[in-house]
Amino acid sequence: MPDTTIVRQSIRDAAGARFRRRLRRGLLGAAAAGIATAMLLATPATALVPDLPGPTIQVEVVQTSGGGGAGGGGGGGQDPAGGGGAPAPAGPAQTPSGSGTWPAGGGTSDPAPGAQTPQDDSPEPAAADGTFYVGALQSEVRPSLWWDGGEVTVRLPVRNLSPERFDGRVEFVLTTFFGMEIGRQSVAVRQLEPGIAEEARASFASPGPWTFYSASATFVPPEKIGDAATEEVAREAFVLVPPIALLVTLGLIVAAVFGFRFLRERAVAATPVPGAAA
Repeated sequence: MPDTTIVRQSIRDAAGARFRRRLRRGLLGAAAAGIATAMLLATPATALVPDLPGPTIQVEVVQTSGGGGAGGGGGGGQDPAGGGGAPAPAGPAQTPSGSGTWPAGGGTSDPAPGAQTPQDDSPEPAAADGTFYVGALQSEVRPSLWWDGGEVTVRLPVRNLSPERFDGRVEFVLTTFFGMEIGRQSVAVRQLEPGIAEEARASFASPGPWTFYSASATFVPPEKIGDAATEEVAREAFVLVPPIALLVTLGLIVAAVFGFRFLRERAVAATPVPGAAA
């Protein structure tokens, strides 16, 4: 009479192998269909629109009465006391309307010649010897359930510390963490009044599913403001876009794997073993 343990193991192995083959084919087909459906649903925001070769960009210049936020200043060495006076305390950051924003932080770079950088974490900017003041680059993210990445908005405040009006522009660039350019936009700052701060904004829609991005903004002032020579001031910020579509896909894969293991164990446990009663 054959050993009951050997018979039981042989039956379990045969039943498990047949079940694994059938379930594997079913799961592969379901996974392929799910991925194809997800890519098809995400395609209308990117590939199926021939008139949109890149990300959609929206720009806006907002005039504010507060300071330019934390960061360094730039420009020449003219004293602002003759015109706009000392900079006012920084006002609260203006957030675009809507809900579900994910603040992504900001960064600063070295100040241009002729300016002082604040030495503490106080929201009130330090007095600057330059002719203008550039705040920190701030970014906000609106994630999406699709693979297009949602929307990234970057903002840069600029304050006039001189007694004269001047024009300038802000060059915004959004790249992936590996350096691939997503989009760029130039925003004009026109006739900036003494003592007034303006906030330049640029919105990049559908940046893609890259998760990690780098945003940069360069304020380009006129060559001279009054008798003072000026220089460009650059700011950078790291941007994180939560990969919701990727997380959902990974969750479905993990659920399918655990479901496969559970169903296999139930099928093997339910297989009768000949001779077990004897």
